[in-house]
Amino acid sequence: MLVVGDNESGKTNLLRLVTRTIRERYSATEARVVVVDPRRGLFNAIPEEQRLGYAVTGESAREMMMAAAAALKPRLPGPEVTPEQLRERSWWTGPELFVVIDDYDLLSSSGGGGPLSPLMEMLPHGADIGFHLILARGAGGFSRAMGEPALRMLIDANTPSMVLSCPPSEGVLFGSLRPQRLPPGRALRFDRRDPVKVQLALDPETEEADARG
Repeated sequence: MLVVGDNESGKTNLLRLVTRTIRERYSATEARVVVVDPRRGLFNAIPEEQRLGYAVTGESAREMMMAAAAALKPRLPGPEVTPEQLRERSWWTGPELFVVIDDYDLLSSSGGGGPLSPLMEMLPHGADIGFHLILARGAGGFSRAMGEPALRMLIDANTPSMVLSCPPSEGVLFGSLRPQRLPPGRALRFDRRDPVKVQLALDPETEEADARG
């Protein structure tokens, strides 16, 4: 899933909802999570026994993506994998891998195509190899950033996307979607179908943080 929005529009809250769902649905043996979190808003979102890695810089994120790519590469389906095995994902074993990235725009893109470049080969096969990417990025400059190979691949693959409040000056996004100002937590859900306006739930941890100040 790709998430785009202004500051204070609800991006981190949405990622907290996602990580809460992962914790509730999977045990530590069933799913592991890599968190990339420059502003440390997700520091306690995943318990240590389920957290495979935690990065706050572009360099450390890229190192983790390289390690994740090395772990996932043996899962890529070769010519010997039958259609039945592909449906059942029975040619590999291991936990699902979730990569959750907040504030992707704050990560350095130096060093060969951005932090996600080691995973480029894996992105088209995510459903088959148990790989899930949830990426949130600030709205500023997103129309220019869409040229980055990893983001371009996600967009071209019609990755389900949440577009929160964005400045109209960003122009047309995702083919024909024009960004608009929205209240915090309001978003347009965009995939292969027409955009649908949704209201995100408020994660209890977000509510507690807001109450503290």
